[in-house]
Amino acid sequence: MATVSPPWTPLLVALATVAAVSVIGQVVGATQGSSEVSVLAAAAFVGAILKVGWQANRPWWTLPADGELARDIGPSPADALPLVSARTTLLLAIGYAWGAVSLFAVYLGTPLKWQHGWQYAAAMALAAIGTHLVTRAIETRWSARLHKTLIWATLLHGWAALGAMTWLIASGKLYSVKSDWAANIVFAAGTLAIAGLASLWLRSSRILHARALEMGANDAPQR
Repeated sequence: MATVSPPWTPLLVALATVAAVSVIGQVVGATQGSSEVSVLAAAAFVGAILKVGWQANRPWWTLPADGELARDIGPSPADALPLVSARTTLLLAIGYAWGAVSLFAVYLGTPLKWQHGWQYAAAMALAAIGTHLVTRAIETRWSARLHKTLIWATLLHGWAALGAMTWLIASGKLYSVKSDWAANIVFAAGTLAIAGLASLWLRSSRILHARALEMGANDAPQR
C-alpha cells in the first residue's frame, strides 16, 4: 500500500541535523557577538521545522473524499487525524527542546552571560517534556474529547506565540544590544515555529475531521 505522506524517520533525522548545526551557529554568533550569524542559524531551524511540518500535514489536505480511494493511498481520514496530530505535536516538542539547548549552549558555553538564560532554558526544557507527553497521549488515548481539547490548546498556543512576537517587535527587544539579544532571537524563532505549526495542524484537523464525518455518513446503511 502506498502512503500519502513522506517517510517520517528520515525527516526527523534531517531536522535533528539542522537543529544541531543551528545550535552550533548560535554559539558561534554569541562568541563573536554577531547577531547576524545567530539570526541565520535560528532561521535555518525555523525553516527546517516548518518544512517538516508542511510535509507531515500538506498531503492530507487533498485526500480524496472517496472512501475506497482513501484506503488505497494510506490511512483513512479518521486514522490520519491522530497520526498527523501526534507528528505535529512532536515537532512542537522538538522546537522547545531546540530552544532549551540553544539557550543552555549560548549562556553556559560562551562568554555571553545573562542571569535569566538558564531559567528560560529550563522552562523550555519542561515545555518540551510536557509537549512530548501530549504526543504520547495522542498516540495511546486518542478520542473526540482529546481532539477538541487539542483544537482549543492549539488556538491559544498559536495566538500566544503571535502575541509574544508582536511584543518582541513593539518593545524593541529584537534590536536590543543587552546580553539578552541572543535569547530574543531564540524566542522570536520559537514563536514563528509555534505559530506556523499551529496553523498547519488546525487546517489538517478541520479537513480530516470533515472528511471522516463524510466517509462515516457514506458508509452508514441506507434506509
